Amino acid sequence: MYNITGVIYMEKSVRIKVPATTANIGPGFDCLGMALDIWNYVEFTITDEKKDQVIITGQGKDILNTGSDNLIIASAHKYFSYFDIKPPKLLINCENNIPVSRGLGSSSSAIIAGLLGAVNICEHSIDYDLILKLANEIEGHADNVAAALYGGCILVINDNSGNLIHQNIAIPEDLRCVLYIPGFSMATDEARNLLKDTVSRMDAVYNISRLGLLINALNTSDFKLLSVAMQDALHQTSRKAVFRGMDIVIKSAMDGGALGACLSGAGPTILAFTNGREITVTYEMRDAGDKLQLNGDAIVSAPSVLGAQRY
Repeated sequence: MYNITGVIYMEKSVRIKVPATTANIGPGFDCLGMALDIWNYVEFTITDEKKDQVIITGQGKDILNTGSDNLIIASAHKYFSYFDIKPPKLLINCENNIPVSRGLGSSSSAIIAGLLGAVNICEHSIDYDLILKLANEIEGHADNVAAALYGGCILVINDNSGNLIHQNIAIPEDLRCVLYIPGFSMATDEARNLLKDTVSRMDAVYNISRLGLLINALNTSDFKLLSVAMQDALHQTSRKAVFRGMDIVIKSAMDGGALGACLSGAGPTILAFTNGREITVTYEMRDAGDKLQLNGDAIVSAPSVLGAQRY
């Protein structure tokens, strides 16, 4: 128990880890996310200082905010405010392994870390529905935050009453992910502004049918369906305006033996599902990126069935 300025906090120091996420996975625009086995580690310490401070090592250390406007602190404050608790001053140490603004859920990891850090500082039981609600309010869409919070592959929708409904989708144990991560960033807001306000019935049906096929392919481990199931007509075409090599990198993954490939989230990372041939797919994506002068790299990861947690 720790007392500061008349407010009692149960925990002075808390450590939270949060996975990277890939969203959309082709046709599941704004409703499908998957946790990846890449992690950010965040330590919260209550201090007697007058200002919040964030110390960052790893990804984003030179570009992320390090004061009270940091997204982790802002998210923690949202939780404190929800319960009308005066926020303590925090020293936050971040070990970041999730690339920033690359379509791998770095902002969602910060939001979930901040909310769960606040939960544990207060020694509250975790109300997952509340955490998802608050995270969605901060992020504006729930696909990444749901996957970061729960782990696994999550389908999440907003019902007609404003409530979030989420379902876990089975992930084959032998599914792997090759990620080509370009050397340039793509802000989610910028990428979202490229999208059309309306879509044709044909494109809507195209995505609805492939989303159903994708969910069934994952549930049944029917890998041969993924090449079609990961296709999209709603967002990837528009985003080629700022990532003109997208189709070439996706094709290179398929030529190398990937099961399916797509833009990860808002991009610019390209996600390729594999079941073997990871070395070949990695080589082909890296080679395509080099020829396009994208200054990126390809790494092999895997889905994570584990979500954010204290460690």
